[in-house]
Amino acid sequence: MKTEKSDNLEKKIKKNIYGKPQSVKVVFPPGLGSVALHEVETILEDLWFKQKYISQCSLLKNEIRIDNIHLFAITELLMRSQCLTDIRLIIFKGKTAGKSIFEKKSREMNWDFYLNKNMSVKIKVDSVASRAFHETGLKEILSDVVKEYVSDIVSGEDAHETTVIYADLYKDKLTMSISLAGNQLYKRGYRGTLSASAPLREDAAACCIQQSLQFVKRSAAYLSPCGRGRRAAAGEGCYAEVPFISHQGRHENTLTNPQGEKEKLIYATTPRSDTQFVVDTVLIPFSGTGTFLFEYLQMAFRFSPALIGRDYALQKMPLFRQENFNFLLKKAKECCLFPPALFSTNRPTFFCIDNSKTANAALLDNIQFFKNAVSEQGFDFPAQLFIENDQPVHEDDFFKLDLLKWMNAHNQPRGNVFIPLNPPYGIRLGKNKDSVALYKNIAMKLNEIARLIQKEQKNVLGFILCPSEETWSAFCKVLICSETETYHFTQGGIDIRVCQFIM
Repeated sequence: MKTEKSDNLEKKIKKNIYGKPQSVKVVFPPGLGSVALHEVETILEDLWFKQKYISQCSLLKNEIRIDNIHLFAITELLMRSQCLTDIRLIIFKGKTAGKSIFEKKSREMNWDFYLNKNMSVKIKVDSVASRAFHETGLKEILSDVVKEYVSDIVSGEDAHETTVIYADLYKDKLTMSISLAGNQLYKRGYRGTLSASAPLREDAAACCIQQSLQFVKRSAAYLSPCGRGRRAAAGEGCYAEVPFISHQGRHENTLTNPQGEKEKLIYATTPRSDTQFVVDTVLIPFSGTGTFLFEYLQMAFRFSPALIGRDYALQKMPLFRQENFNFLLKKAKECCLFPPALFSTNRPTFFCIDNSKTANAALLDNIQFFKNAVSEQGFDFPAQLFIENDQPVHEDDFFKLDLLKWMNAHNQPRGNVFIPLNPPYGIRLGKNKDSVALYKNIAMKLNEIARLIQKEQKNVLGFILCPSEETWSAFCKVLICSETETYHFTQGGIDIRVCQFIM
């Protein structure tokens, strides 16, 4: 009888889940929807497991809605994405006017597709302008419905639930969804040691890196002298723009920069839209426990998050298909660029610098943890990725860094440099006067680094996280660069301005 029941369930799952297109809600870090959508569309355009459906993606206020998508494609998004927070399978969408209708619809659902006695769940209800009344009553109804399918229903921030069921009501419209991730996707699993302060989330860090690389691609087609554009229009002081990359058509001039120094300035007169920015060095000041480092490594070397070995709620659900998951893991390994495919003239080198002994010790632990994750998948993590092979973390003050001396000491070619900056959490959220001074000093240090790099006809690309308008303004006024672009995102209730720059 039990076997017959299982066979019937398998047939229903095959017909209703794998035999029909599905819809999902994709959650991203607040404010970073456009870059998350770009990643989703990029993955869907190049699926490892091709689907017969043409998916439709819509960017809404707080989520991306994907319709007409196969569950295998959803699984692939779950395993490959770095910019997403969660993927929720929509299991019901319709009208429910009042509590009785809500209960009736809840009891009619095929919970045995998604839940079993090995799982614990958390239930979250959001009711806006609904005749079904308050959220607590709806949560009690839903808990009573699903309790027979699971081992436990939990609540609270410290609960270790397998997955979360979401019931979202707007007026009389109900959307029910279930998390396929379980633990949110920014919890990669590569960290052996976490930051004691509020760290930048991994999904937000990945979004910032991808946003910066997109910024390069869509930057203006021409460069002009004396910073014409944003800074000239604002009447701010400037001394010249610099080339994005070397061109045949160039002019030279000598002007005095804000420090009173004479400099030879080179600017392009030809379009640069056909150029490609190749990162030679990734310099990470205030490297902390390594969020930017690990997100860039995964992105640059196509080391999919699923290869780190974390679990997904999907894997515990009755609808899960292990053979498909194994196929996607195999494809992830085939696409990985760690050795031997890594060794090429275009691979970047990494340099992490922080003056905190505690942070550096934690980063070294996390690097070892990440190396082990790479090794477990059958790859090697070469020491040559770091400037100092035996010391991947440089314990020093970023403001005292002599970049030219450092490059010469390590035979480092002076190519294009990528610099992601997330200043120390306590300092940037401290007294406003101290924070403003910090951001001015960072801008001056970047100007110093850029002058060295520009002499080699190369460029500096980067971004900095600013906690207030005052710090953002102070940074932008001091920075001397070709182009900047600012966007906002929210983390922990704080509005963060991100200033991207090309120097």
